Amino acid sequence: MTIRIPACRNPHVRFSGVHPDSGPEEFLRLLDDRNPTLQIGVDILKVKVTFRERGGTKAYVVEVDPEAFRRILASPRLTVGWTMVHASEDLHVPTCTFCASYGHGRSSCPAAADPTKAVCTKCGAEGHVRAACPVRICDATVCCAACRRVGLEAVGYPTGFSGCPLLLERVARLRARTHYGSA
Repeated sequence: MTIRIPACRNPHVRFSGVHPDSGPEEFLRLLDDRNPTLQIGVDILKVKVTFRERGGTKAYVVEVDPEAFRRILASPRLTVGWTMVHASEDLHVPTCTFCASYGHGRSSCPAAADPTKAVCTKCGAEGHVRAACPVRICDATVCCAACRRVGLEAVGYPTGFSGCPLLLERVARLRARTHYGSA
């Protein structure tokens, strides 16, 4: 039997409001060029995730070293090209929309092959997903399936709610695994 200790990870920063035509390399170059006071080099930044936001802009999740992390978050509004972007710490915990569990997404869900194992992230009932749920979000039957599964008080909020105790515990574990350097 072997025990694996999770490795520390570098901090991740989410840059929101990036122009949609900006590619990852161009974004990093513009971030470095337009913000010389940050003293970050493109070589220490690594784009981990790119996705579209609701307003038509892009967001980049970038892995940075601890020193760059402190400098970036000290001035969270940054100029990239002609656009102002907002920087914040990214502590994303994936939430599966099929089995209503934390730690993986729907595309990698081990239960996704069997439609009868679907669990609603809104009402916590088995047999359907959130898109097919008849319950309204303000109803008293809203229930966190992940909390109910482990026996916690789960009524009043859906799976993935920012105040969910299981989600907060996962975020705390992720924060504990992150190397922020010496203060």
